[in-house]
Order: sequence, then structure tokens, then C-alpha cells
Amino acid sequence: MVIARSSYCTGCCACGDVCRFGAITMVYDDEGFLVPGINTSKCVKCNQCVNVCPANSFTSKNDNIISSYACWSNDTESRISSSSGGIFSVLASWIFQNNGVVYGAAFDESFHVKHGRAENMNELELLKKSKYIQSEMISVYPMIKKDCEQGKLVLFVGTPCQVSALYNYLGYDYEKLYTCDLICHGVGSTGYFVDCLGYLQKNFKSKVTEVVFREKSKGYNKPHLIIRFENGRMYKQFLYYSIFGHSFTKSFSVRKSCIECKYATVPRFGNFTLGDYSGKVYVNFNFNEIKRGISTLLINNMKAQLVFEEISDKIFAKKVDVDYIITTSNRLKGISLKTLEERDEFFAEYKSLDVKEIIQKYDMPSREEIRNFKYSGKWNGSVLQLIHKIVYRVKRHIS
Repeated sequence: MVIARSSYCTGCCACGDVCRFGAITMVYDDEGFLVPGINTSKCVKCNQCVNVCPANSFTSKNDNIISSYACWSNDTESRISSSSGGIFSVLASWIFQNNGVVYGAAFDESFHVKHGRAENMNELELLKKSKYIQSEMISVYPMIKKDCEQGKLVLFVGTPCQVSALYNYLGYDYEKLYTCDLICHGVGSTGYFVDCLGYLQKNFKSKVTEVVFREKSKGYNKPHLIIRFENGRMYKQFLYYSIFGHSFTKSFSVRKSCIECKYATVPRFGNFTLGDYSGKVYVNFNFNEIKRGISTLLINNMKAQLVFEEISDKIFAKKVDVDYIITTSNRLKGISLKTLEERDEFFAEYKSLDVKEIIQKYDMPSREEIRNFKYSGKWNGSVLQLIHKIVYRVKRHIS
């Protein structure tokens, strides 16, 4: 029984939840990604798993994007505690005010990422901020269906393939179900991320207590990976040159289906689309506003438009031409992240080398990369000096 080609599998877990016969169990493969394991003795070949799989259907229910914005929450505290502009919190607040529930990704105790359910703003804290590894959705689809059947207002936030899988699983677009897909760079390997944490725990001689992928005290466009430890110590590095962060942003450690993602395009699959605002048009945005974070928000249908009108007094929103937003985001244009050869080379070595060797080879910036940043005009002298300091500190941690 083959659900989809292995290179197309997104790890959405919908096949496991839809199987009434318990024939499918989600397991981690040797690259550290969730894949379906099929018990052929239980499989009756009903094809429900094939039909629900987002790798087998790429048709959006939406037509054209209605409107697009660069925006942020007027609640400064909530915005600062978010990865970009805090719009997720604004949408969630509207849901809670109408007695609804929100589903999003959160770290568990072992720093795996799993989708969870929140009923209020306190519970929402765990679902906020970016997580760059595969989110487990096991048993989440039935929970959402139950909430929808009971007439609850539901907001689901996830990758576009997860949103597509949810609609496939439900088989019906419930009136009170709202979905928000993310402008997604891809999902990183849980296995490799956990190995990186294990390596740091040995180095720092303490247990990890917190991971923040995009801490923005230096500005949202200068994100840092922060990992805190039980003994009070902290690992803090510029995300793009950090352990795990460097290989992820270079697309070496992402899932194979993410390299040429069929969902990295328009029209989108959710009612809303959220992402970091990556355009250079900062008209009327002062430095402090840019530092605090700006979100891209796409309104993909009239259902979302009605909600946007209700929350418009809670956000600052500058309308930006959708063609410009698409132009500034490769993950809306369907452009491949990296060649499969580069990605497969990383995982071939990941399976055979010690994690320290992988970190030294793939999670440290090269001198050539630093020179390229220097001459690209993206970094001024002070930032270049910061990069040199980062490289020195990373080498010191690894030695």
C-alpha cells in the first residue's frame, strides 16, 4: 500500500487519523521526519488515506487574494512577544471573545513541536512564536472535527499543507471554521534539532529549559536563536549563523517535500495567510516600528474579509500591492529552496557522521559567506563586526 511518493509526503499525519482500522502509525524516519508506517495486516485498502493526503491534491478553494497588508498589532506588549507583528494574537483574541478555540504549534517537554488547543489568551502563549521543526498533528484532526460539529468557532493555524489536509479530513468547510496558513520556509528535521539540543546540553552541562527561535531584542529583522539551560546559562546566536538555524535557513535540513513545495504558491489554502513582512517598502514605518516586527497578512476570501473588518481597529494595516508581496517572497512564487542534491548530501552525512562534525560543517558560517554579506550591501561595518564575534563564539562553544 502506497499513500504517496515518499518524497512528496508532508508528514501531516492526516492519514493516521483518518484510518478507522488502526493500520497507520506515524513514526520518525532516519532523517528525523514523521512518516506513516503501514501495518499491511490491518489495511483493507479503502483508500481513505490516499484521498486525505495533501500530497495527492493541490487545488485551493480560493480564487484570487482579495487584499494584502503590511501590519502589526496595536497591543505593543503582545507584538513584542511575537515573532513578527503579533497578528496571530489579534485573530486569536477575536476567536476567544466569541467563545471559540484556537489550534497552533507548541513545544512539548522534550522540545518536539505538537499542535495544541487553546481556549484563552493565557493558553495561547505556548502557541505563539515561530517553530522551525515538523509539528506533530497526531489525533488533532478528530479534535477539530468534534469542535466544529459542536458548533464552536475554531481557528486553525499551520503550514499550507496542514490546512489542505484538514479540509480533506473534514470533507466540509464548516461555517465557523477559520484557517490561517503560513508563508512557510519548510519544516526542519526534528531528529537533527533534538541532536543539536543534546549536543548543547553536554556542552553547557545542563538541561535545556527554553527554546526561542526568533528572539528580537535586536530587532525583528535581526533574529537570534536563544536556548536557555537549567543552570542559568544561555546560548544566544544570530539565527542565520546558529546551531540548527544556519543549516535550516540554508535549506539543508528541511523535509524533502519542502524543497519543491507544491503549496508555496498562490492562490493560498487558508482563509488568511500570515508571514514575516519581507518587502522593502517601509513607507511611514519608523525604525522602532520595524524593530518591533511587521507581519504580512493576506485576505484570501470574503470569509476572512469579514473578520478583518471586525479586527481592523486592533491593528495598524498598510495596504500593499499583492504582486509586490509575491515578488518579495520566493515561498509564494513556487521557487525551489535548494537543489535536492545539496539537501540529500546533508542527510547522507547526518546519518553517518557525529553530530559535532555536522554542526561544524553545516551550522557555522564560512568566510566566503561573511565576505558575500559584506559586499552585498546588506550589512554595515558594525554588523559585520558582530558577525565576526558570532563566529568566534560559535567556534568557542564547539571546541
